[in-house]
Amino acid sequence: MSLWLKRVAYRCLQRVMVLERVTVMIAETSKLAAESINGQAERISAAKLKRFIESGEAPYCEELVERLDDPRLSCFAVIAAERLSSFAWFFHGSAEAGMNYGRSKATATAIELDECSVFVFHAYTAAGSRGVGLMREVLCCAANELAESGGADWLVATTESLNTPARRAFGRTGFQEIGHYTRYGIGRRVFGSYPKPVPPIQSFG
Repeated sequence: MSLWLKRVAYRCLQRVMVLERVTVMIAETSKLAAESINGQAERISAAKLKRFIESGEAPYCEELVERLDDPRLSCFAVIAAERLSSFAWFFHGSAEAGMNYGRSKATATAIELDECSVFVFHAYTAAGSRGVGLMREVLCCAANELAESGGADWLVATTESLNTPARRAFGRTGFQEIGHYTRYGIGRRVFGSYPKPVPPIQSFG
């Protein structure tokens, strides 16, 4: 079966059941921090974040408004002409299920991480700003600051395996793909098939 047919079959199955294949990626902050960046990205204040979320410029982030003062949570972004061009969220500690899901929240999956790890989620680049490396700026800036101020040694991220642009963006930045897992089921009965954890990942689910 060709890749195109597999994609079509996968998307069709997603219409009738819970199904998602997820790629897991990791990167050492020391290696990302050493990358040459041009200073476009910055850590965004809680006040700015709230404004961007309420204006709809930060999709998928509405549930985080109540947690903007959590010291474990941060957001780094590239802002151009007062518009949010590219951003990602970073959580120091194990990934909560509510931070790691795809098209359906039924695929939400917790990932237990080493204490010196940061989970990257809700990474997004606005349609008119794609293809110029802004996500790389965001990730490298965050790696540099989180390593220095928070003692973070690793960044861990996930994305749907069919999301080729995201996988390429993270790969160009220096992330390595270390495995895949699948969430599947009908209705409320959802199961998972996970790879053997490797550091800094301790367990899935």
